[in-house]
Amino acid sequence: MKIDDAAAYLLRALLVKQGVTSADGNLLFTSLVDITLAGAVGVPGNMTVVIWPGVPLLCEVRESINFNPVTGEITATQAFAAQVLAGTPYVLLAVPPRSAQELALIWGALQRQWPFIDYWSLQVPLITVPAAGADLAFPDVVVGGLPAAAVVTRVIATLKIAAIEDTSGAQNEISAAARTLRIKANAGAWPGTICITFAQNAWKTQANGFRGGDAVPGNVDMSAVVVGNDTYNFATRQTGSADALVATGASLLLLDVQVGLRVYFL
Repeated sequence: MKIDDAAAYLLRALLVKQGVTSADGNLLFTSLVDITLAGAVGVPGNMTVVIWPGVPLLCEVRESINFNPVTGEITATQAFAAQVLAGTPYVLLAVPPRSAQELALIWGALQRQWPFIDYWSLQVPLITVPAAGADLAFPDVVVGGLPAAAVVTRVIATLKIAAIEDTSGAQNEISAAARTLRIKANAGAWPGTICITFAQNAWKTQANGFRGGDAVPGNVDMSAVVVGNDTYNFATRQTGSADALVATGASLLLLDVQVGLRVYFL
């Protein structure tokens, strides 16, 4: 967010608390709990409460009506979509949600200030996709430098390939549906978790041809796997999952391969 952004000034003026819930809210779905608020004074009702139940850019907005200074529980006028569980990121703003225009301005400011860090693997010169499914290692990504108190809220993986070449002598492409790239923490076990799914017939390359590469972002949140600073392993796996990358003519060469992670956090 730019320092002279009008929305930034508004957000700083209105922000009472940005945090993460410490315990589950009530079973009526109308409250959230943050024990760090216990003992706070001057926390009135009629504030705007914004929560992100797992996805940073998808939120729920409610108006608060009550605050318990003993337990740190905030109660909203309307129920959230589900019980607000411990570990849910939230912000508390010193204004009730009076108008759609006001909320749009506040929400725009929140989106622009949401922090993330991009992490990339080292470059691997060559990965060869065979005709028969096999376990193929892709480069590791080292996540480091996240603040000690950071809570990871969303993680998206991206595969980058500089170029693709065929050396089979036949037209080549991914030959089966739902082939995947998987991820695990360094101490975890394969088959890991799917982070990117590839389409059948993708990467079509003419016989003995050479074509430009690809950048393939995943559409699955990996924050249940990438929970903090660690080394994360990537592979396409046949063992234990039977969804390894396979090519029509074998010898489909992926050149100068990198894997990236975009890590959103509070």
